[in-house]
Amino acid sequence: MRILSISAAVAGLALVATPSVAVTEDFGVDIYMSAPQVQGTAITTGLTTEDFNVATVGACAASIAIGTLSGDCAVSAVGTYGGATAAANFATPTTGGAGSNYASTAAPSTAMTIDLTEPAKYLGLWWSAGSASNVVELYSEGERVAYMSTTTLMNLLNSGSATSVGGAAYDTDEYRGNPRNYTLAPTEPFLYLNLYGTGGASFDQIVLSGGGFEFDNIAVSDLPQEPGAGEVGVQFIEGENAPPAEEEEELAATGFDASGLVGLGLVAVAAGAAIVRRRSAIN
Repeated sequence: MRILSISAAVAGLALVATPSVAVTEDFGVDIYMSAPQVQGTAITTGLTTEDFNVATVGACAASIAIGTLSGDCAVSAVGTYGGATAAANFATPTTGGAGSNYASTAAPSTAMTIDLTEPAKYLGLWWSAGSASNVVELYSEGERVAYMSTTTLMNLLNSGSATSVGGAAYDTDEYRGNPRNYTLAPTEPFLYLNLYGTGGASFDQIVLSGGGFEFDNIAVSDLPQEPGAGEVGVQFIEGENAPPAEEEEELAATGFDASGLVGLGLVAVAAGAAIVRRRSAIN
C-alpha cells in the first residue's frame, strides 16, 4: 500500500512539472487610432503622461515625466504643426482652444530616444501634422520589439472612411488639419495614436525618428490595455525577438530540461506498479 502511494505521488509530480508556454502566437503590437479630434489617451490604469506644457522652448530636457530623453528633440510653442488643446488624459474630441507646447524631432539626425522609467505595455501619443517619414520603434533590454512605419496608417487615412471597434463610421477627412483651426496644415493628419503590446510584449525604450515628427500628450502604461470602442484598428505588427518559452528559459539558466520530469515520472509509476504485482505474486 505504501508503494502505491509513492507511485501516485510521483505521477502527480510529473503532471505538475509539465512545462507551460508563456508566449502566445500573437506576440507583437496592435496599432489603433482614436476617434477624430481626440488629443489624449483613454487609458486610466498604470498611466504616466508627459504634455510638455511647462517645458522650456528649445532643446528638450533630459528628464521628462515618463523617463529620460536623448537625441534630437525640440520643444516648440503652439503653432501650425502642433500643440494639443486637450489634456494628455482627456479622450473626448476637442476642437478650437489655445493649444500648448509640443515636442518634435530636430536636426541633425532627427531621431530621439526615450528610456522609460518602467517597462510599458501601452504607448499613446498625439501625432500632429503627421509625415510619411515618421517611424516608431519599441525596444526591450536593447532588443527591438516592433518597428512601425506610417505607410499602413497613411493608406487608411486615404481610404475615405474608417470604422471603429464599436462600429462607428468616420470620414477620414476629419483627421486632416489641426483641430484648433482647420485652416492650419489642412492636408496633414492629426490624430491620437495608440500602440498596445500583445502576447506579453512590453518595452522599456521608445525611438521616434523621421523629419518633422511632431507629437504631444505622450502616455505609457505598465499594465496590459485594450482598445476602446471608439478606436479604429490600423494594423498588427508581429513582434521581433520574442522571449523564449518558459521551459527554454529554464534550460538556458540551469542546463536542466524540466520536461524530462514527465518521462521520469512515467518510469517511476511503471516501476512502482511492477513491484506491487511482484509482491502480490509472492503472497
